[in-house]
Amino acid sequence: MKLLSTICLVLAAALPISAQETCSSLEITPTVHPVRPLQTVTIELEGSLPNSPVFLLVGETLGQTKVDLRALGIVMLDLEQPFQNYQLGLTDGTGNLARSVTIPSDLGLALHAQAVGLKLRRNPGGKPMADVCVSNVVSFEL
Repeated sequence: MKLLSTICLVLAAALPISAQETCSSLEITPTVHPVRPLQTVTIELEGSLPNSPVFLLVGETLGQTKVDLRALGIVMLDLEQPFQNYQLGLTDGTGNLARSVTIPSDLGLALHAQAVGLKLRRNPGGKPMADVCVSNVVSFEL
């Protein structure tokens, strides 16, 4: 799964992009279990590309990472490397996606996340292209 995420992000970096801006809204809400040493982290994304895969980038440092596509353009991320990428899933027909995961509580981590939606397509001449939708950055503690 992680290999697939990496391959898709590399493919996105190698293809022309038609739009790259903050075009979706990301929210991350950790909720601590009242009795057990667990917390549920809810990840909600609204307004991304419809019916498209979304990757969640998570890192410890805010900053800028520029993905230079040479003549094809530049994708700007608001996280500084290093960061991890996770395939979050596919958006629905309106570009929304929600996931919840249960993890141990009180990890003592301060993190930042940004979602990247990706839609691969071909132009009328058959040349591969990619639509990219980058979310806002969300800071959260686990």
